[in-house]
Amino acid sequence: MCKLMEVLERDNARMDIQLHKVLRMNGGDGHNSYANNSPLQNKVILRVKPNLQESIADLYSKNFPDCITMADMGCSSGPNTFLPIWQVPKIPVNKGNIYLAKTSPPSVHRAYLNQFEKDMKALLSCRSEEIIQGGHMFITIYGRDDNYDDSSHKYTPNMWELLGITLNDMVSEGLIEESKLDSFNIPVYGPSAEELKNVIEAQGSFTINRLETFKVGWVEAMDNPYKDSMDKYKRGKHIASRIRGISESLLAFHLDKKGNLAAKSILEENIAELLQARELECLKLVDM
Repeated sequence: MCKLMEVLERDNARMDIQLHKVLRMNGGDGHNSYANNSPLQNKVILRVKPNLQESIADLYSKNFPDCITMADMGCSSGPNTFLPIWQVPKIPVNKGNIYLAKTSPPSVHRAYLNQFEKDMKALLSCRSEEIIQGGHMFITIYGRDDNYDDSSHKYTPNMWELLGITLNDMVSEGLIEESKLDSFNIPVYGPSAEELKNVIEAQGSFTINRLETFKVGWVEAMDNPYKDSMDKYKRGKHIASRIRGISESLLAFHLDKKGNLAAKSILEENIAELLQARELECLKLVDM
C-alpha cells in the first residue's frame, strides 16, 4: 500500500511539472509570443476601464479604506499584465487640502491621528529613559478644541489651513497647476486635550499632574508696538511673515519663484480678510 502511494505521489508530481510546461502562454517576445499576439485582450482591458474605475470609486466612497489592495489574476506574460494596474484611477485621498479640513474624509483624520499617537508614544518612551525616577516632563504642544467644529462662524483656521486656502486660490486663478496642490501635504496633527490624555495614559511611562489649554491671538502675539493702530492689511502682512517663517522652505521647494511670490501676496490678503471678520487664535495644550 505504501509503495502504491509513493508511485501515485511521484506520478502526480511529474504531471504537475508537465502541466506547468504545457498549459501556459507562449513566452518571450518573438513573432509568435503571447506578448506580441494579444491586442484583443488589450482592447478588452481598455473597454472595461470605466467599469473598473466605477467599482473602485464605489468601494472607496462607501468604506473609506486607508488603502486598497488589488491583485490582477488575468495575464501571464507581456505588457497586458500591467495594463489594468496602470489604468487604476489615482484617487487623491484628501483632494483640495494640504491638511485636515472639513472636506477631509474620515480615513484622513484616522491616518493623522494614528501617526500622532505612534510618534507621541515613541517620544514619551525615549524621554522616560532619560528622566530620573520622580522627574517631571513639561510639554507645550499645538492642539485644537475638544469641541472642534469647523462649521461654526467662530471657527479659526490654523496656519496650514490658511496656506491650503491660498494654494486653492492660486489654482483657481491659474497661477499653479492643481497637481501642485494635491501633492502638497503637511504631516502635522494638533490633538485635542482628550486625545493627548489618552495617548499619555496608553503609553504608560508618565502620569498627568495637570493638563490645561489656552489660546493665543495672532495679533496679540505680534511684537510690533504699533499693532493696535495697524489696518488689517498691515496685520495680515505681519502674520503672513510668521507663517512663512515656518513654511517658506516647503513652498520654495514645491513652487517656482514666481509661484512663491504669488503665494506670499495671496496669503497676506486672505489673512487680512479673516482678521476683519474675527480674531485669529492658536490653541496650545500644556501638560505637566
